[in-house]
Amino acid sequence: MIAVMEAFMARLEGTLQLNLLPNRTVQLLFMAHSRGANSRPLNIANTGQALSDLVSTWSFSPVKARVAVEELERVGHVQLTVTVEEESVSALFA
Repeated sequence: MIAVMEAFMARLEGTLQLNLLPNRTVQLLFMAHSRGANSRPLNIANTGQALSDLVSTWSFSPVKARVAVEELERVGHVQLTVTVEEESVSALFA
C-alpha cells in the first residue's frame, strides 16, 4: 500500500539556489523547471543549518551536502539540480 501511495506523489524537478549573504545568512531559492520561477526565498541562519537542511529536507547525501556548502563558502553562491516531492516544497514556501 505504501509503494502505491509513493507512486502517486508528485515530484518536481528544479534548481536549488543558495546565496551566502554578508551577515553569513544563507538565502535559499527553489525554482521548479515545470512551473514559473515564482518562489520566495527562504533565509537560513548559517551554513551549518543549510548543511542540515540539505540532508533532511532536500534528501542530499551528507557528502553531497558538505561539498555544496564548501562551494557556497568559497564562492558565495551555488546552484544545484534537485528532484523533490511537491508537497514538501509547497510546505516550505507556503
